[in-house]
Amino acid sequence: RLSPALAALLLRTKKESTGPMQKFFSGFNRVFGRATDGYVTWCDLFIRKSKLSLLFLAGVAVLAGFGVAVFGIPLRGSLLVLALFCLMGSLCFSAVGLLISCRVKTIEGVSGLANVVMMPMWIASGVFFSVSRFPDGLQPLIRALPLTAAIDALRANMLEGAGLAQLAPEAGILGAWLIVCFTVALKLFRWS
Repeated sequence: RLSPALAALLLRTKKESTGPMQKFFSGFNRVFGRATDGYVTWCDLFIRKSKLSLLFLAGVAVLAGFGVAVFGIPLRGSLLVLALFCLMGSLCFSAVGLLISCRVKTIEGVSGLANVVMMPMWIASGVFFSVSRFPDGLQPLIRALPLTAAIDALRANMLEGAGLAQLAPEAGILGAWLIVCFTVALKLFRWS
């Protein structure tokens, strides 16, 4: 429900404002709009040009090789397993993106919904903070997130030499998210 104050804010007429804050927000909106347009352009390019997406995946392999050669990051696992999990993660998050965008009508709506979905994953999945730092009651939920599975699989492969058999739970989580999100997105999608 909308509160009366929020409804009044949404329904009020737009009048041009002049002042330092207006200049700041106009500039911010212009930069944010350009960044959003650039992001959408790149996403469209990757979706339409699958060969370019594979080239991007090869770039990930080059970056991993650079990390090994320059920074001494160990690569104890198979490169094939590493590439497989990079591909599975890409497909999984593409399916999540399709699900997010299948019914939203504006770029701003997609951006907001993507932030609502991705921000908790970035915080809880071990990207910035260790998963073990979160309460025990949240551990099963955090372990079921696709980003947690992807990060755990890539770390286990590179740092511990884990093979495909040891990474079967992570592959299962990524596969489940991929199948469920893609299937639901196909059911919900409508050309409008």
